[in-house]
Amino acid sequence: MAETENLPRCNCRRHAPTRLGCGRCNAPICPACMVQTPTGMICRACSSINLQPLFQVEPARFAAALGACTLLGVGLGWLLIQLENIIGIFAYFAAIILGGLLAQTALVITSRKRGPKVEAAAGGGTAAGMAAAVFIAGVQTSLLVWGMLVLAAVVAVKRIRYLE
Repeated sequence: MAETENLPRCNCRRHAPTRLGCGRCNAPICPACMVQTPTGMICRACSSINLQPLFQVEPARFAAALGACTLLGVGLGWLLIQLENIIGIFAYFAAIILGGLLAQTALVITSRKRGPKVEAAAGGGTAAGMAAAVFIAGVQTSLLVWGMLVLAAVVAVKRIRYLE
């Protein structure tokens, strides 16, 4: 019993003595609290998605990505509505391409960052831009047009979420 009294205690569970340490910050962690990564065991605080550089987007880049996706969404959304009048339901294929294009725009502006903020910029900008295009075009909106809007926004979000 005296052997465990001198051991450091886990940061999360204070009653657990441990000899393990976080691979990043060297804080004591117990086996129940550790997070397994390719580079070793780390604590829960270090494994938080908000601390990883891939998911940290500067506010200026977020605003630029949101603005660019919205503006491109207006222009390309108007073009998509005009295309829908010509080719009908096949415009859904163009909506898929449009969503991917706007997601790529958001990725380039944010230096290929990922996460919920970039997904919100791409998906929200796409939806807002295309909705504005519907009102600018002044056409009688059909379920097909709103379906294309939703499809483009979903493709934009999924493109960023499942980026290889």
